[in-house]
Amino acid sequence: MAADYKSLCSAIASSDDKTVRSLIRRKHELVSHWKPLCDAAFLGQPQYVEALLRAGADPNQRAGTASRHTPLTRITQYHKTIPRHEGHLRCVELLLKHGADPLQVGGPLSWQPIIYATVGPNLDFIQQLRSYNSNDLFTACALHDLAQIDEQLTHQSATSIDSQGYSPLHYVSVSGMWRVMNPNQSLDCARILLDAGSLVDAVYGIPEGAEVFSATPLWFAVAHSENDALAEFLLGNGADPNVAVFAATYRGDLKILELLHKYGADWNQKFAGETPIMELFRYRRTKVVPWLLAHGARATDTDKKQRTLIHLAAIYGAREPILSALVAHGVDVSTRDAEGVLPLEYAREHSRKDVVKFLERACN
Repeated sequence: MAADYKSLCSAIASSDDKTVRSLIRRKHELVSHWKPLCDAAFLGQPQYVEALLRAGADPNQRAGTASRHTPLTRITQYHKTIPRHEGHLRCVELLLKHGADPLQVGGPLSWQPIIYATVGPNLDFIQQLRSYNSNDLFTACALHDLAQIDEQLTHQSATSIDSQGYSPLHYVSVSGMWRVMNPNQSLDCARILLDAGSLVDAVYGIPEGAEVFSATPLWFAVAHSENDALAEFLLGNGADPNVAVFAATYRGDLKILELLHKYGADWNQKFAGETPIMELFRYRRTKVVPWLLAHGARATDTDKKQRTLIHLAAIYGAREPILSALVAHGVDVSTRDAEGVLPLEYAREHSRKDVVKFLERACN
């Protein structure tokens, strides 16, 4: 069956209508696998979503991957580089018509579909889903609905935690509704919640390998909604800036870096054995490395394998100005890691020609 479902997914991806319909008809058991329906939904192909549902596909099935997506959350999860179109709206309509549960949580952050829709935000998805959602405090916060938040706070505590572990303030922070409303409305929502007793640093735990990352409302504002005005408001109300450091350096936006620095962010903290600057080399996002070095990030720290930043640059690549900045800030190009390997040896192994040239000159 594995090979067959992959064939069906491949046909869906290439819009091979004849093969898709033939496989559904001849091998009916394929519709029970989660991936064909999730793929068709994600690609916005209502003709295949409908064919699979009519053949008996479960509209509420979960992905077998770590993301645990449902077809609805797969569609509504925001992706900057993957625009949604009319086909996606039709897929949502078909899924709901065939019994998809609009309140079922799924995806990497265990949200309801409407919450994913607020991140962009996608107002069309929100309109399709809103009538199915109860007027609860958490949804009202994601929608930045001030009147409904006020109403809900008359009989629900601002310190409430939902079944997934999120606070109301988390939902205000993750939402991108500030882009299509008065930007100050997100601040007003946060202010109401904080005045009512919400914790500014309420934690939602995200497993990361052997560790658990403590995601606060500030982290969501920086990493997901990119609502820098809200981030500043939360910092002004006592939010810990360090939780957002890795998200901010990954984004590479100097405005948010300056803001966190103003509130005392620690650029040398470690998570899973890495500092923010180490992570940037691993992700090949080194644009803000000079800024970090100029604002207190140590160039001489090592990771769990005793690799310096020059080791990482040799493995993942870096431009000469970055390499020069590391050396200027004290990195020794002749340091060996825990396995006794020199940066130059890594650079040759990974065919980093520019790094090889730089290190050969530096070593001489």
